[in-house]
Amino acid sequence: MCNLKGTTFENLKKGHFLGVIRHRTKLYVIWEFSTFEKIEKQKCLGVVKLWFLQERVEKKGIRNPKKLPKYIEKTKIDEMLEKARNNNKRNYLILLTLWRTGIRNSELINLKKRDIKVDELTIRQGKGHKDRIVPLDNHLSDLLQYHTAKIPLDDEVFPLTSAQIRNITHRYQPKEEVVKPHTLRHSFAVHCLKQGMNLRSLQKILGHNDLATTAVYLDLIAKDIKEDYNKIEW
Repeated sequence: MCNLKGTTFENLKKGHFLGVIRHRTKLYVIWEFSTFEKIEKQKCLGVVKLWFLQERVEKKGIRNPKKLPKYIEKTKIDEMLEKARNNNKRNYLILLTLWRTGIRNSELINLKKRDIKVDELTIRQGKGHKDRIVPLDNHLSDLLQYHTAKIPLDDEVFPLTSAQIRNITHRYQPKEEVVKPHTLRHSFAVHCLKQGMNLRSLQKILGHNDLATTAVYLDLIAKDIKEDYNKIEW
């Protein structure tokens, strides 16, 4: 694989287009060179970012499709919570914590008693190995304080595996829905935006490095905004 630093588009035109591969959310172009600056008569493969060869890629009709997160409405989450509350108090608290904080599955199972304050959670070493603060409402705070009253400070609040947490969300999911822990995170984000939360504040709560990642949720509420507008009588 060759180093393409400082390469111009004119130099790339000397090469031969081999195809496109996808890695996670990005597209990469595979390019073969028979001649290359400072590398005479040596063939090499270069992995070039999509923006560098955007013109060539677009001519081939290649697009990076936008996949929107899956979420469920608050009414369905309320159904899940009611089922769990009548069935298992611990499971109810797990679902309520995921729903009202938007934390990840991995962050939930790593949560310790010392991370719980009266009005906030401290998420330690979350995704990207960064700590962050997540607000707590009074009801959830009271339940977490009661649940952890008799355990040591360094004990986990929910000593379960990620798979066990997923099973809990599946157990109480509404009919015709597939609910994962991350579904509740997406639902939390959409609900917060519908209620008027600032996008930057939501970014901080979710722990996103890039505001653009949080802004994806705006596309999910756009349809609801249009439907609400169409209900207005003029």
